[in-house]
Amino acid sequence: MAAGFLMTPPSGMSYSDWSPAEAVREAKVAGYDFVKVYQPDRETYFCLLRAAAEHGISAEGHVPYEVGVDEAADSGLAIIEHMTSSVLAACVSDPPDDPQSPTKSPRRAAFEQKMNVFTFPLRITPECRRHATTLARNRTANVPTLSTLSPTSSDPRIKDMQAAEAAALKILDSAGVVVLAGTDYIVRHRRPGESLHEELEMLAAALSPLKALQAATVNAATVTGVPAVGSIAEGGPASMILLAGDPLIDIRNTRRIDGVIQRGRYYDRVARNRLIQGTGAAARSP
Repeated sequence: MAAGFLMTPPSGMSYSDWSPAEAVREAKVAGYDFVKVYQPDRETYFCLLRAAAEHGISAEGHVPYEVGVDEAADSGLAIIEHMTSSVLAACVSDPPDDPQSPTKSPRRAAFEQKMNVFTFPLRITPECRRHATTLARNRTANVPTLSTLSPTSSDPRIKDMQAAEAAALKILDSAGVVVLAGTDYIVRHRRPGESLHEELEMLAAALSPLKALQAATVNAATVTGVPAVGSIAEGGPASMILLAGDPLIDIRNTRRIDGVIQRGRYYDRVARNRLIQGTGAAARSP
């Protein structure tokens, strides 16, 4: 497993009083594998990336509105989290100017209106391939978190955004950008565990079942620096799941878990249910 630390000031401290370079150094000394950058101002963002490079620790996370995916990748961001607020925004036609916010960039003003960031229907521009090439050249991976846009939504704008994200993801994949599977637990409709199956299904629809599985296994393990856990190989950890159906035929077969082997120990359905019930009881206890 890899562990990271979120690079934000401690509670009650402002960014102006915080030392991002020192925070990165402390994360490295503490033994973290990576630092996660969020949405600081432009100066702080690049300070974090420079400090991460100086201390030999991976930096991954969000791309601020004022930076953009190309500059973030060129500056050493290893993984871009999410698709909608960064990669997709760079791949579709620019939103119109916001007459209410003449001092802000059109893209940031539009982002502050959330769903009004895009002009519907969305149009993927030729610039998307250039952005994808920049990410691939820098070996910057992407965790698209496709399922943060509710898979069951009936909103036509959500459907349009999902189709555009799938199209942009195809361009990233064809350019050689490494795609990783991940979810966003803080989104209201996300459920731990279940949400990963939904993400795999959306990745499979956009790319292929094989690429979806690779995004959740070998790709994720390699990018985070623990390649031994991403595949089944002699000498590797004896941890895997056994399925009752072939996920390469139907990715939904990842839900049909027949058995789990964890560090060489086999757990059948009865044993797994016992563990789940015990975990639930522990979570409910004061």
